[in-house]
Amino acid sequence: MALVLGLAACDGGESNDAALPAAVGEDAAPVAAAAPVIPAPDLGAPVADRVAAVVGAVEEADQTNQCARGIKFLQEQLDGFDGPAAERDVIRTGLNTALAAFEAADTQTCLDAFADPLAVLGYVITAGTPETVPCTRGIDGAILMLDEIGVGERMEVQAFLEIAVAALERGDYYACLIALGEALYIVKEALDAGG
Repeated sequence: MALVLGLAACDGGESNDAALPAAVGEDAAPVAAAAPVIPAPDLGAPVADRVAAVVGAVEEADQTNQCARGIKFLQEQLDGFDGPAAERDVIRTGLNTALAAFEAADTQTCLDAFADPLAVLGYVITAGTPETVPCTRGIDGAILMLDEIGVGERMEVQAFLEIAVAALERGDYYACLIALGEALYIVKEALDAGG
């Protein structure tokens, strides 16, 4: 999910270890947001499993970041809100729900909790559609370099490109970029070694 207003812009580029509010009240105490950890891939696992594991971790980290930014944004909006008490209560309830979900590592509930508060504030949540152009161009570029590398490396690259294309076709942008990155790394190593 992506907030139309762009919550990423609301945190001023700060890292996610900025203090987050606790349950909203007059004397809310801050709660530190733990930065998500993306594990290194298991190099012994099949390629598809490696890509899936890393993609899953990236998506989880992205949702955690969206949740943290959304909580911070709603707290700021609530602090300056001078509208009707009923609308303020909607914002407070959504914020408290998001906080509880964040602390329980339930990112989907956290993100869902933003809908009503943001509606009160005049914003909407829409499904995000990642830009596919970089992945498409990267795939095309890697294909053009296949003839410049050895047969063994070429087969490895083609395997990753097949994963990237399949991911692109199902709209999984992260998986596409990760598989493409693996493919391009092999190409670079092969070219640096003389083909």
